[in-house]
Amino acid sequence: MSSQQKPSEKVMLSLYDDKWPILYAKERDRLNLALPELLLTTHHVGSTAIHGMIAKPIIDILAETGKLDQIDLLSEVFGMLGYEPKGEYGIKGRRYFRMVADDSKHLFHLHIFQIGSTHARQILKFRNKLMSLPNIASEYAQLKTRLANEQQLDKSQYQKGKNEFILRVLREA
Repeated sequence: MSSQQKPSEKVMLSLYDDKWPILYAKERDRLNLALPELLLTTHHVGSTAIHGMIAKPIIDILAETGKLDQIDLLSEVFGMLGYEPKGEYGIKGRRYFRMVADDSKHLFHLHIFQIGSTHARQILKFRNKLMSLPNIASEYAQLKTRLANEQQLDKSQYQKGKNEFILRVLREA
């Protein structure tokens, strides 16, 4: 490895924490107060939204707006809220922001889509399926554990390993 390459960061999963929904609600309220009328709906998504699910301890927030073009003009506001703008970050039609704590750990990931976005609907459909079917949620947790424990598996490989499962669940939904 060259001196400029960073070593792969291993995926670290945490047991479910009852504080996750509370942290989401507080951050949702803070965002809505700072950006009134811009974020039309806000949802707690990702594994931290599924009661009992193991997860990376990062709260994913999905927000929908009627004014996606205005989001790009508010980088300074998001910066004052502690969020780093990342643009579409690999998903067309999304605006992605992450909040990083003093210890370099991400606290929140904010995904903003135009209201009615197909991608946003898919994220919500997957979350709802895991919430309503404990056997599917358990299968997902087992997969995540196996992927996180594999040697030399970095975050991008971990995500790729989950994608086939997610797509299968969405097809069956």
